[in-house]
Amino acid sequence: MLQKHSSRAYGVGVAFVFTLATAAAIAAPPANAWVSGIKVSSERLTVGYSYKVTAIISRDLISLVSFTDNGDQINGSPVRPWGFEASVTWTPKTPGTHELTAWQRIGGIDSKTITVVVADKNPVDPSGERPGTTGSANSIPLDGLPATGSANLP
Repeated sequence: MLQKHSSRAYGVGVAFVFTLATAAAIAAPPANAWVSGIKVSSERLTVGYSYKVTAIISRDLISLVSFTDNGDQINGSPVRPWGFEASVTWTPKTPGTHELTAWQRIGGIDSKTITVVVADKNPVDPSGERPGTTGSANSIPLDGLPATGSANLP
C-alpha cells in the first residue's frame, strides 16, 4: 500500500512539472527574435536632415513593424517588411540623445532599440558666433591665379 501511494505522488509530481514546462514554453519568447536588429543610414546625425531607419526581420515577414523615437511614433510607421527588412524615413527635430525602437506585436512585443546622438543644425559657440561662418579664400587658386579676399557669412 505504501508503494501505491508513492507511485501516485510520483505521477502527480511528473504531471505538475510537465504543466509548468508547457506554460513556460508558451510564455517564453521564441529563440529567434522577429526584430533582430536596427540600424540608421548615417553615423553623423543632424537636426532637420532625413535618415533611413531600418529594422532587420528574422522571422515574421508579414506583421507590420512600428518605429518610435523616444517613445513617439515616427511618421510613416508602421510599415510592412520587405526582404527581411522594414524601413522608415526619420527626421530628428531635436538635438541630443534619441532612443530609436523597432517593434512587432505578435502575441507580445518583440523589439530592438538603439541609442543615437543628434547634433544641432546650427550650433552656437559660447562667444555667440556660429562655427564655420567666417573664413578666407586666400589660398584657393582660380584658373591658375592666386585668389585673394575673405568672406563673412551670415
